[in-house]
Amino acid sequence: DDGAEWAAYGELVKYSRLRIFEKGEGPELAAALAYALAERTSNASEVLQCNVGIIAGYHLLARHMVAMADDWRAYSLLQLALIWVFTLRNANRVPHEAAREWFTRSDHLIHEIRTLRRRLAPERARWIAKVPQVDPTFRQPGLRVAIVSI
Repeated sequence: DDGAEWAAYGELVKYSRLRIFEKGEGPELAAALAYALAERTSNASEVLQCNVGIIAGYHLLARHMVAMADDWRAYSLLQLALIWVFTLRNANRVPHEAAREWFTRSDHLIHEIRTLRRRLAPERARWIAKVPQVDPTFRQPGLRVAIVSI
């Protein structure tokens, strides 16, 4: 029963909300949450049953990554959360009642993304400076690759 799986996921998120930052139990909870998120998002149409829960899971996991000094992973997780915000049908905002229930808000996601982007900008600039430049007209015959940016 998928309802039972969503209920179990919700309990994990709620249980992890404060405990995920503890040294002893935190890493195990983060791993369990990451696994649960992978499982819950394996079928995109099922995510729509509880997309705010998925947003909350990514948001919580991102905050854990910041606490673990893994800002790049946190930044990526926040972007994933924001992608799921775009699946909401109410002007791309987490509804007030759901935000209270799941302890996540779209304005907090955006603020945290902006904060991390500023924090990571110098490192990103150094990384980009090392990337070899490719002529925009370069084509590799027979290669079929599409690059998509969000």
